[in-house]
Amino acid sequence: MEEIALAAGVVRSTLYVYFPSKEALLRAAIQSMYTEFERELGATSPIAEDPLGELERVIATLITVVDRDPVFFRLMLGLESHLTAAGAAVGAELATIAVSISTVIEGLLEAASASGAIGQHPVSDASLLVGQQLYGALATRNAVTAVPSASEMAKRIVTFCARGLA
Repeated sequence: MEEIALAAGVVRSTLYVYFPSKEALLRAAIQSMYTEFERELGATSPIAEDPLGELERVIATLITVVDRDPVFFRLMLGLESHLTAAGAAVGAELATIAVSISTVIEGLLEAASASGAIGQHPVSDASLLVGQQLYGALATRNAVTAVPSASEMAKRIVTFCARGLA
């Protein structure tokens, strides 16, 4: 907390006024990233005329937000796996966000299935496939040298999943 206060140009006690613990600070940082995602995404309709196009937009927006601070994102993924209070706080916050994003993705996959854009598969299976591809893309994005744009990566994920779900 001392380093964060120093970087923010405040004394540590000021930081504790707003964030009573490291866990509270981490949760607030994660929530801030998610709020930014929601703001940039705007309204998403599962009744979209082009559900796979809308899915690409959702994924591209998520990648764009994470790309702004990939080190923070990787830190959150690393902390989540530790059996500490910070790890539990991060894990709980990420789980809440994941449910929200999954709900959007599942709605779009249901619409894609109903329109015939993908085959008739259980939505939970289709959502899991999309989630695995997205997680892999996000987790490895800052580890490669030639990174495709967020929209290109989203298109690749949706195309790969749509073929697998055909």
